[in-house]
Amino acid sequence: MNYDRHLSPGAGSMANNKSKVEPKTHEEDLRVSRLMMIIIIILFTSILLIIMTTLLILS
Repeated sequence: MNYDRHLSPGAGSMANNKSKVEPKTHEEDLRVSRLMMIIIIILFTSILLIIMTTLLILS
């Protein structure tokens, strides 16, 4: 995002668009982190279920 600002420092409309886009990028970062947490939790629970089922089958 900073490269575009350096390329066009005088364009006011571009700066206004950038200021509108920045909070969306922060929201996207939050969404990505939430998705990563959900994926990690799903993987962890699936691994636990596999371990429990294998223990039950072996015992």
